[in-house]
Amino acid sequence: MDRPALTELLSDIQSGLIDCVVTYKLDRVSRSLFDFTKIIHIFDEHEVIFDTVTESFSSANPSGRLMLNMLLSFAQYERELTIDRVRDKISESKKKGIWMGGFPPLGYDVKDRKLIVNEDEARIVKIIYNRFIETESCRRVADELNKAKYRTKSAGNHGGKAFDPNYVRKILLNVQYNGCVKHKENVYKGEQEAIIDEETWDKVQSIFTPNDAHRKRYATQSPAMLRGLIGCGICNCGMTPTSGNNHGLTYRYYACNNHLKSRSCRGLKIVPAEEIERRVTEEVLKKIRTSEVILNIQELNKASRKLSPEDLKVMVDNVSEVWNALCPKEQRKIVRMLIADVDLHETHMNLEINLEGFNRLLLEFSEPA
Repeated sequence: MDRPALTELLSDIQSGLIDCVVTYKLDRVSRSLFDFTKIIHIFDEHEVIFDTVTESFSSANPSGRLMLNMLLSFAQYERELTIDRVRDKISESKKKGIWMGGFPPLGYDVKDRKLIVNEDEARIVKIIYNRFIETESCRRVADELNKAKYRTKSAGNHGGKAFDPNYVRKILLNVQYNGCVKHKENVYKGEQEAIIDEETWDKVQSIFTPNDAHRKRYATQSPAMLRGLIGCGICNCGMTPTSGNNHGLTYRYYACNNHLKSRSCRGLKIVPAEEIERRVTEEVLKKIRTSEVILNIQELNKASRKLSPEDLKVMVDNVSEVWNALCPKEQRKIVRMLIADVDLHETHMNLEINLEGFNRLLLEFSEPA
């Protein structure tokens, strides 16, 4: 339904520019009974006749409409049958270990529709696996590869770029390097020659498994307060929550996206999350007490009548006490509600308050517990 030519056709019909639509075959318009019903409804609404060149029917009479629905049902059946056949073909082929096409991974070339080892690239893949076993860090491995002037897989206009941690991670988790093929959750023995031996593969996966579980658990327990709000003021780009593990302790950070991608940040690069969140919280509490913000809060409250003027004054005067009485989850929620943007610089921080957030906050405070 989103095809540009079809959208243009329907627009012309609705403008009264077309009396009859003629196609080569019915299924050139749609193979979905549901979508075609909507199209025919538009045709009928604007008294447009639909006809095909190779099929003997016309929507101008009842028998033609019956034939139309029958043919369309068969067209949809054919479409769904084709999808099932392709899906089954892919599934059966992968069970046999056959590579089903796409962009070849680093370390392999394609010959006669099969993956053949590229020795020069395979050497890079082995370096990645061996260095990861030693460092247990995708970032350090990516940095070392970039310093050595290695580049990602290049084919046509794709690839040939600097390594980043996500690219390294994908290589380390790709079962093709162990001589296998993956289909959904299943792994089968592949036709291609393995670049990484079984022992090295198992060592890498054993490093990933506990780390991934720890990251997921920590991310759930300690959500980033400033996710999507904080940015590097020098690079003028966003900052992403990340974490590191040192001697069993996990530390949270916010990292400039330029630094994560190419180490090209000209600013702070990485800042401790707890420290910056504390500074932002203190700044928010200070701004709440400023005359400009108090005036805006009073205006919002006057318009919505959420709190009495006395209750509002008590809340603003005792904002620190109210804040300390809240649990961390509520504190995060309020900070995200009141902040529009945070820009970090080497010597200072620009914080933009979201005045509309106060309206939502007043609404929550006024609701009965």
